Amino acid sequence: MADHEIPPELAALARGIQSLREEARVLGLFAEDRGLLSCPACGLQEDVTIGGRLITCDGNVAAGDDLGLRFVESPVGTFVCPRCGSAACREDDPEA
Repeated sequence: MADHEIPPELAALARGIQSLREEARVLGLFAEDRGLLSCPACGLQEDVTIGGRLITCDGNVAAGDDLGLRFVESPVGTFVCPRCGSAACREDDPEA
């Protein structure tokens, strides 16, 4: 086995993790594979409930109240705000 080859057991584990993340997304859960998003133009932001559900809220809305909007990933990997259409949405800094 060359140094750059991934052992079959590790490759199978990675496929399993990816499958679980995709299933979580389908169920509306936050898969933790990116930072939470916020729109600097209109203030819409993502949050995660204590149960792990991904929601969107506004700074003026009580925490946990889901507006039902979801950021849309563009083909180039950026995200578009579903409320105002801004493509300048950014991921929150996970270190913050």
